[in-house]
Amino acid sequence: MKHYNDEMLSAYANDELSPEQRKYVEEHIQGCTDCRKKLNYFKEIRNHLISIEEVPPPVDAVEKIMAGIKETRKPGAFRQLRIPAFVAVPLILVLALLMILQPWNSISNTQSVMAKAQAAIENLQSYRISAKTVEEDADGITSVNYLYMEYTAPDRYHVLQTDNDSDLESIYIGDQQYYRNYTSIGIGSRVTIGAYALKLDEDYAVNVMGTLKDVKRLPKETINGTLCLHYRGFYDEVKALEKSWENQENTGRTVPDEVKERMLEEARQRALENDELVFDLWIGKDDYLLREMKREFSSDDYGFTMDIMFYDFNQPVEIKAPLDSNGELLPGWTSPAPLVPNIGADIQSEIDNSDPSHRKIDFNIILTNVGKETLTGADIRVATDPFTKTYAMIGYSWHSGQTTDSPYTLEPSESLKYSITFMYDATTVRPEDVDETIRKTFIEISYLNQTAEQKTEETFHLSTPDALGTLSGELPQYLVPLQLTPSGEYRIDEPGAHYVGARTTGMINGKEYLFAPVNTQGSNPPAPAGLLILDITNKLEPERVSFTRVPDDIQYFRDCCTLYGTTIYLSTADYLWILDVSDPAQPVELARLPEMVVNQMVISGKYAFANVDNHDIVTLDLSDPAHSEKTAILPLASYTVMALRLHNGYLYIEVKDVLYTIDISNPSSLEIINEYPFSSHVAEIGFSGDYAYIGLDTENSPGKAGSSEILVLDISDPATPKLVGSLELKNQWIQGPIYISGDLLYTLIKRTDGFDRTTNLIVIDISEPANPKRSELGALPDFHDFFEYSYSSGILSYYFIDDYLYWFIGNNPNRPVIEIFDLSGDMTGR
Repeated sequence: MKHYNDEMLSAYANDELSPEQRKYVEEHIQGCTDCRKKLNYFKEIRNHLISIEEVPPPVDAVEKIMAGIKETRKPGAFRQLRIPAFVAVPLILVLALLMILQPWNSISNTQSVMAKAQAAIENLQSYRISAKTVEEDADGITSVNYLYMEYTAPDRYHVLQTDNDSDLESIYIGDQQYYRNYTSIGIGSRVTIGAYALKLDEDYAVNVMGTLKDVKRLPKETINGTLCLHYRGFYDEVKALEKSWENQENTGRTVPDEVKERMLEEARQRALENDELVFDLWIGKDDYLLREMKREFSSDDYGFTMDIMFYDFNQPVEIKAPLDSNGELLPGWTSPAPLVPNIGADIQSEIDNSDPSHRKIDFNIILTNVGKETLTGADIRVATDPFTKTYAMIGYSWHSGQTTDSPYTLEPSESLKYSITFMYDATTVRPEDVDETIRKTFIEISYLNQTAEQKTEETFHLSTPDALGTLSGELPQYLVPLQLTPSGEYRIDEPGAHYVGARTTGMINGKEYLFAPVNTQGSNPPAPAGLLILDITNKLEPERVSFTRVPDDIQYFRDCCTLYGTTIYLSTADYLWILDVSDPAQPVELARLPEMVVNQMVISGKYAFANVDNHDIVTLDLSDPAHSEKTAILPLASYTVMALRLHNGYLYIEVKDVLYTIDISNPSSLEIINEYPFSSHVAEIGFSGDYAYIGLDTENSPGKAGSSEILVLDISDPATPKLVGSLELKNQWIQGPIYISGDLLYTLIKRTDGFDRTTNLIVIDISEPANPKRSELGALPDFHDFFEYSYSSGILSYYFIDDYLYWFIGNNPNRPVIEIFDLSGDMTGR
């Protein structure tokens, strides 16, 4: 679709178009979301502008500008240089000021001031800056600093700074830097050009307007022969804080109310105790270039004045490297980067767009000593610009591939390995903004020179993968989560209740009951654990039937809760506790089996198969429930038995990365008929007919780290399972049990890339067992929505009962809750 340019939309917002032109624009924006958003932006700016005379930018924005140099002549261009923090360049400031200061409704043609200012900036090839800063402390001691700077396009800077004690000079040409009178400490403390600079974007004017007060347009003045507009304003810290919090909330970050109130009170107190920060700006009336900027502040113990002059725009400026005819540094000059590089960089990138809402871009970097000398004291620094528009929207992390900490020693041809990952929501973040963030990210290696007196630095910048601009940011429907809300709830009010462990359900006298072991570990005051029985005939409205506490002072159960007829088996740290629950309202203890530390137990017929001490499978004869007898023991090689499952008369045992199939046709002599190995840890398993669905955490699988996978095994012949299908869940870990209802498989997943802590219910279509497909996605609430301090026991927190999901959320110190979700209808509601 063809879009209108900004000037046409700006003119429409300012009522500068003819009726015929307005008609064309109105017809276009009806079907164009992008142009409609831009038009709303222009209207919002106009509404702000006509309500005041003129508004200069907030002090904090200018401080960021004055802290760094940002080259903005070419859209999207960025050069990663290093300069002292006192250097300032007005290029980005000019456009920012004019966006805010000029009343649009005073322009009679469709050429907006913004367009003129942009043209003025793009035409700048050179300029000079001189600045004077005066500070006075409470003792009357005054310090004066002078700054002189020259710039010539595209990337040459010459900076001279003098103060009461020193004279510092630096030259920047591209990535090359030269210094005179700097100590090695001074060089090491340089900041990145752009690292503290302001990022101007289409929302900038609206965002900063509310941070100033009492803005006035003063009489015009002539500055160095140029007639200038003069503006003066006062910084309002309270408004700036409120705007900052609003911006944070827009990116998903929330500042607690008590913190806000404290910061506001401190700001109000500072406003009462100190004079206001005054800000003066002089802008060329005809050329739209900033000519002078002054800031003044005073209090009882501190005074500050900064006056900066801008001049010689597009005048001849020559900046050369301080080298002699042989290419050697002139006396007194140093450079942190070698004239001949010693480091070579191999940078490879890969994009994972399996879920555009959590897109990942990985960079793998190998830094190699390509010189002939050994490099010592090597340190690595990875950084990006924290003031880009999307800094809060693009996750960023880096990892070292070394097994030891820095500093490193690099022999010739020896390498260091690093990786950098960017993560973001491609449905909301524009490719050009990601491109900017990537290109403003660099990896720097510093090492001692041959005299071991000074650090030498080499810097390498990332490049955006070519494929980035071609990828779709649209989500398929199965990746668009529906926000799930509970349909029912039960709050556990038993004294000392902390969280619920393994649980089971069963029918007794025509009613369905939930048997939930309630742990009290950490309760205050201390209380014994107990068995909670709920009537769940109505799944959405559980009713309390009874609560039976464990004898002694035991406060937690192991993961064994198994019902056999009207007898329930619960495992504590000391014994297997057996209860008669034929009357759920009055459970009766039948026996305690000491030295039976049971982690899980399943029952087939009159026999139970128990995981004892995580390395033996013990067969129990339950003919007499009160006197259960051991009839067989099957030792396993592993001591990490994870879970037991029964299906079609066979016992399946998950043991870390192996699935055992056990023939239990003779309970007194269990036989392993198959050991099926996997490449990583088995998280969960579910069965449907002749198929087993294995949930794997593929954290150690090559190329699949940090993801999960569901494998489909054909177990029609239990002795020879066959892999027939799989489904990868990239950047997600399985967090709940696998539940199968008809042709749908349900489980819980959580992202592994740090984007959020939301647990999602995923629905997978298994109507074709060999070809499982993602079907729907539902987002559960954050468990912190229920309690400030919550406890979650991972997979054991979730339990499927028919087509209902019971979510058990622990609370510290007391009163856990069961949130109930109805999955019986159309889960998505689409």
